[in-house]
Amino acid sequence: MKREAGYIELAKDSAMYPPNFLERFAALVAAAEREACARMVEAFHQHGYDFTGDLELHDAIRARGQI
Repeated sequence: MKREAGYIELAKDSAMYPPNFLERFAALVAAAEREACARMVEAFHQHGYDFTGDLELHDAIRARGQI
């Protein structure tokens, strides 16, 4: 994720962080966490646990990244 956010390793003990690196990195971490939560909800649903009624909770979790 750090490379995807723009991290560049220059040498063993030095690196370059582009502008907005932390914001981009945080967004990637949040997206990964949302996806992990959505997959967990889908797994519960596949095993017959229905605690959401008609609400597609996994879709609602993923949609939070669109806000």
